[in-house]
Amino acid sequence: MNDDSPCIGLCQIDPDSDRCIGCGRTSAEIYGEPEPPAPHDAEIIEEKIVVHAPPTDD
Repeated sequence: MNDDSPCIGLCQIDPDSDRCIGCGRTSAEIYGEPEPPAPHDAEIIEEKIVVHAPPTDD
């Protein structure tokens, strides 16, 4: 614990309010915002490949 933290050492997140019973902070305030999942390699490759079909004489 550091001096800037309101933590009192009683860490338990209330599932109904998403707040710590000890300090009252939300889980996002305590742990930070979760990072979005990284795209799978196939999704990255799919975004980079652009297929151009040859023109047709129709």
